[in-house]
Amino acid sequence: MPMSSKVMTLLVTLAVAPCLAQSNLLEITSPASGTIVYPGQVVIISVNADPSVSHIAIAAQDPLGFSATTNGQPLQFQLTIPPNTPISPYTVSAIGTVSNGSLVSSPPISLQVDTRDPVILSGTQPSVLRFEAAGERIPLHVMGVLQDGSELDVTHSIQIKYSSENPQIATVDKDGIVTTVALGSTHIVVKSPRSTYLVNTRVGDLATMSFPGLGSVIPGNSMTFRWLGSNTAQAYRIDAGSTKGGNNYYRSGNLPTTTLSQTINGLPTDGSTIYVTLWTEIGGRWSKNEYFYTASN
Repeated sequence: MPMSSKVMTLLVTLAVAPCLAQSNLLEITSPASGTIVYPGQVVIISVNADPSVSHIAIAAQDPLGFSATTNGQPLQFQLTIPPNTPISPYTVSAIGTVSNGSLVSSPPISLQVDTRDPVILSGTQPSVLRFEAAGERIPLHVMGVLQDGSELDVTHSIQIKYSSENPQIATVDKDGIVTTVALGSTHIVVKSPRSTYLVNTRVGDLATMSFPGLGSVIPGNSMTFRWLGSNTAQAYRIDAGSTKGGNNYYRSGNLPTTTLSQTINGLPTDGSTIYVTLWTEIGGRWSKNEYFYTASN
C-alpha cells in the first residue's frame, strides 16, 4: 500500500527529531518487550490506539528503520529485520498524529536481534585490559564463530554471560563494560553455551608473578618464586598460605625493589592448594596480585 504524504512527512520529521513525548494514546501490545528476533525475519507488531490518533506507523532504531505497512488488519504492522543486522537490542515505538497535528509516541519496546546458531568464542577486543587506576571503564567487544564458520560481534547476544574472577579488582556488567575497583589483576570471564574465554585484566603497574605459572604443581616443599617488577614500586612483599590471602606458610616482610625472587621452604606436599600473594607498594599504599598453585602429593 503506498505510503501517504502525511505518513511520509511524519517519518521525515521523526528522522530529524526522534525524541517524542510518550503518550498513553498509543501502545504496542505485541510482541512483548525483549522478544528475540533474527535477521531476515518479518515481525508482526500490534498496536492499540486511541481514536484521536491517526496516520500511525512503526518507528524502530536504525538499522531497523520505519514501517507503515499493514498486515491486512487494523493496527497491525510488518517490520522486516534487515539481513546482517548487528546483534543488539533495538528500540521500537508506535507513532502517530493527533487532531492538532502534533506527534505522539507509544512507550518503546525492545527487540533483541540475535543469532540462532550456538556461538563459539574466538576472542575479544581489546584482548588484554590494562588500566591505570580505579574508576576507569573499558567496553569489551566479543567475537564469536558460527556454525558456517563466519565470525561476528556477539557482545550483546543473549548467549553471552559476563563475570569477574575478582570483583574487588574489576567488575563487568551485562553489556561487557568493565569498571576497575582497585589496583591488582584478575580475569574477566566471558561465557557462551559452548565455550569460555578469559580476558587478562590488570589495574595499575603492579609486580606480576612470572614463575611458576598460575595453577602449576609445586614439585616439592620448596620453590623459588620470581616476578616482574614495577617501575613505580617502592617495595615488595610475598606471602604464602593455605587460604586466599593467608601467610601461615611464609611471610617475607618488606623487600627492596632490587629483589625480584624469593625462595619459600616448608610448603605442604599433600596435594592441597597453596595461595601466594604478591604485594607492591606504590605511593605509600600496598596493592596485591593473588595466585594459586597445587602442592605435590
